[in-house]
Order: sequence, then structure tokens, then C-alpha cells
Amino acid sequence: MPFPLRDVQIKFVKEIPQLPAPVYSGNLMQVSHDHCRIEIPGIGVFLMVGGHELRCTAGPGIDRQLLETYLQGLPVAALLHQRRVLHFHAASFVYQEKGVMVLGQSGAGKSSLAAAFHLDGASVLSDDITALQATDGMPAMMPVNVPIRLRQGILTQLAIDPHQVEGTNSFTGKVTLKTGFTSQENHPLHLLVYLEKYNGQQILTDTPAPEEQFALLRSEICHWEMLRGMPGTEQKYFSQILNLLKSVPFLRIRRPENGHVVRLFQFLKNYCESGQKNE
Repeated sequence: MPFPLRDVQIKFVKEIPQLPAPVYSGNLMQVSHDHCRIEIPGIGVFLMVGGHELRCTAGPGIDRQLLETYLQGLPVAALLHQRRVLHFHAASFVYQEKGVMVLGQSGAGKSSLAAAFHLDGASVLSDDITALQATDGMPAMMPVNVPIRLRQGILTQLAIDPHQVEGTNSFTGKVTLKTGFTSQENHPLHLLVYLEKYNGQQILTDTPAPEEQFALLRSEICHWEMLRGMPGTEQKYFSQILNLLKSVPFLRIRRPENGHVVRLFQFLKNYCESGQKNE
């Protein structure tokens, strides 16, 4: 499976020593401005350098699929932080030329919603990690090749054909949806969607107050604890979030705890299409 970021040099080495003078140490992690060392017992040790180099020491007898699962998480976040590229736990796709980023806590339905839009013709840019860069002064989504992984129940709800998925990941229990990641270019971001579940029957929407929007986005920055070892990066991110909220509409969707993903998809699809008609 290809690494989620292009232009990253990956080296498998025998040993990765501790960082000599980390700015931050904690939770099996050592971080300085351009070095981040992460040790995961039983899995391996990862060292990210300067945003473009990844060194890895794999644990003895480690399952390749399990190693790939870890490589698509913490190392990607560290490399993006080293580049000072703001990124979130979010799915992103382009639907009818409109860029949409979907945030929310684990289990809120980000991947399921992205899969539903993909089946309706949307181009998926990433699942789980969405990176943003400025293009012509406006926020744009950067392609990050993290595939959509779905549980069996979602495959049933979306009536996904078995030929559209790859084998089950023995670590996560999820299957990978074949989306054909092909985009190499950033795409303008037009809508921020924050998903929440609640104990009710109706799909509800609102636009939170600006300070709550800021807090919600900050809470979804990937592995923000790394920023304790990168002076100045967090402050830069705060400025970028403020500019993002000035430029892109923010929609919060509260969905029923046990609601059907097709209903959620149809709701957001109608919202996107009605917005286009009003432009």
C-alpha cells in the first residue's frame, strides 16, 4: 500500500536512538522542532525528520498489515506538523466541484458519509486525515492517500458490492473501499461539516458561535500533543484556523445515535445542492 504522503523518503533501519535533547517527551514520544521519535511496543520505532523523511524499525515478526496501519497514522501527522501543514481528523471529498471536509469524534460517521458521497460520484481526497494549505489565499484541501475503511454494517447500509472493497484488516476489523485516489492537486474548501451523535430522532443543524467553532476545530487537530515540542507551530495553526473560519461556512449536524447513514447522506446532499442553487 502506498504511503499517504508523496515526497517522503522511507528507510527501514536496525536501530533508532533516543533524541539527545527533545523539547517534549511523553507518552512514548520525543519531539523537537524537526525530529519526532515514536516508540510503539510490539510494533516498532518511527523517526520523522524535517517533514520529508521517515525511518522505521519494525518489531520482530510484526504483521505487515498491522505495520501499514500504524504507518498511516502517527507518522503522517508528525510529518505534516514538521511541515507546519494544518491537518485534522477528518474526511474530505469533492462533490459537484465543491470541496467538503467532515469532522467529528470517532464513530460520528465521517468515513461512512465520505463513502456514500463517493458512491454518488464524489472524488474522495482522504479519510481520517485532511490537510489544508492556502491556494491563492484561500483554504484548500491537500490530497492525503488514506483509504476509507468501513465496518460490515455500513457496507450493508450502503449496499456496497463486494467487488468494491478489499480484504478485511485483521487489526481493525474493517474493509477498505476502492476509491481510486488519483488527485495530485489541492482543491478549494467550500464547506466545513462537524458531525455529532445525539439521542433523538431528527437530523438537526446549527451554526455554532465563532468561539465554539474555533474550539471544535482545535480539538480535531491530529495529535496536537506533538506541538508541545514544536514552538511556534501551534500559534501558526491558531492563526490559520481563524482565517479558515472567516472564509468557509461551518455547519454542525446532529444525527440520531442509531440513524441510517443513507438518510444522513441524503440530508447533506440536499443541503449542498440547495446551496449551489442559491449562489
